[in-house]
Amino acid sequence: MDNQAHLCQSFTNGAMSFIHKNQDQPFLLYLPHAFIHRPRNARQKFMRQADGDATRAQIKEVEWPAGKILDTIRHLGLAQDTLVIFTSDNGGSNEPLRGRKGST
Repeated sequence: MDNQAHLCQSFTNGAMSFIHKNQDQPFLLYLPHAFIHRPRNARQKFMRQADGDATRAQIKEVEWPAGKILDTIRHLGLAQDTLVIFTSDNGGSNEPLRGRKGST
């Protein structure tokens, strides 16, 4: 399996470790996933869920860590004092805005 397929899981594991280590103090966690970009690849679990469509599999796999991180925050009792912002530059129309990645 391509190493890229494991990036999302590796980043997520690192993020959850960071939260555990810093749970007793204020922290900022910035987690920019390398998905959803070419070459398209995801772990087999998500490829099966997406019927082999790598783009859909990557989208599913990027949603997975959001749930894992939120579960970790809740489990540690940090939810009341934690702000989570989840954004994406993928999918949907951005009308009336124009441009693509890298444009202003």
